[in-house]
Amino acid sequence: PKKQGGSTGKNYLAEQDYAGLAKVILDNIGGAQNLSKFDHCVSRLRLEVKNPDLVNEKPIKSAGIAGLMRPEKTKIQLIIGSKVSAVSDALKSLVD
Repeated sequence: PKKQGGSTGKNYLAEQDYAGLAKVILDNIGGAQNLSKFDHCVSRLRLEVKNPDLVNEKPIKSAGIAGLMRPEKTKIQLIIGSKVSAVSDALKSLVD
């Protein structure tokens, strides 16, 4: 696995490590204090951040997700697939 931007190159989704993936996401969006809100649809985790400059996309992209989109400056969509609800639940437990 290649390393990018401090990432371990670990495929958290393939290993079903949803808590690990949630931590990578949270660590690379500026932490819980930078997360305004989040929810998910069938395959995407939708995040809204306060300061988009704190987002480091490379480690998130290399953690096993299918893709990352930024439809608006403060909005991020992580394409995760069928396990999105497990990742969302893990993220919720980290920010609560």
